Amino acid sequence: MEKVRQARELTTRPILMGSGTTAENIADFLQYADGAIVGSSLKVDGVAENPVDVERVKQYMGVVRTVR
Repeated sequence: MEKVRQARELTTRPILMGSGTTAENIADFLQYADGAIVGSSLKVDGVAENPVDVERVKQYMGVVRTVR
């Protein structure tokens, strides 16, 4: 989180999170980042090879919508 905050202080360009965001931390990251590329945190059991977990997507996007 600290690195993202520091990056925000150094640029006005968009900042995208490349990994590590979850429904539990995306609200914090979006204080400094403009968006995120989301992968395994939205998959069944958080495993990249598994299919997308619709409930995880709903939870994640629910948090994003409250922030944006």
